[in-house]
Amino acid sequence: MSTPLQGVVFAETSIDDFNLLEQRPMEMFSLLLNHAQGGLEFTQQQVSLTRGWVELQRAQNACMYNKFKTPERKKKGYFSQHPISVYPPLRLITLKQTTTHFMSPVDLSQPKRMGRKSIGVAHNRSYGGYINDKINRFPELFYIRGGMDSSETLIDMLAKERISGLIEYSEEVNAYLARHNREVELTTLPIKGVEKVDLGYIVCSKTPQGKQLIQRINHIMSQPQFLVSYIEMHKSFFSDDEKRLVGDKIKKIFNQ
Repeated sequence: MSTPLQGVVFAETSIDDFNLLEQRPMEMFSLLLNHAQGGLEFTQQQVSLTRGWVELQRAQNACMYNKFKTPERKKKGYFSQHPISVYPPLRLITLKQTTTHFMSPVDLSQPKRMGRKSIGVAHNRSYGGYINDKINRFPELFYIRGGMDSSETLIDMLAKERISGLIEYSEEVNAYLARHNREVELTTLPIKGVEKVDLGYIVCSKTPQGKQLIQRINHIMSQPQFLVSYIEMHKSFFSDDEKRLVGDKIKKIFNQ
């Protein structure tokens, strides 16, 4: 590999709480660096979801990861060819003792059946077209949390019963609670209209440096050794049902 390319990865969490550069379960960015053979060197900087896209357009060599790829966002940065992560559908996560507050599957188009401001979502996070539309159409249903660590703060609020539920990937909630040695009994409910897996991409500054970074990232992700580790990490993180969904999608993406 040639001279290492220097970059900054913007993340909602602080490096003290969650270091993206260290090997962890389903930490795909660290997996990428492990396969870079010294060709990539990143530092981590905490930036809120709101500021992330703004700062990406100001920086010369910054990247973010696990971002949905949309036509509008492609105007703001260079996206990786393949997703860095493949996730099962978003779910509504609630406490076991408050499961009766919601019908299954959860119908976000019927807000009167649920309490006001009962479902937590992070400000300026994209949840995909269907859920984004419901957040815009029925703002009274959602408690919108901004600022640093907004997604993790919502998990804390759920554990304290300050909200009735939140929209998140179930394994992300479980991983966060495990990192903090907390035991909380949760129920995971499907959301009506949300059945497809989600694809999270790396996006880098729309500059010459950002283009170099994304080209090298694409090269690393095209290597057979990376794909083997990529598949294994996804298999080890998800439940059996979710594993099947994710595995089928990965095969299609990489023509396996």
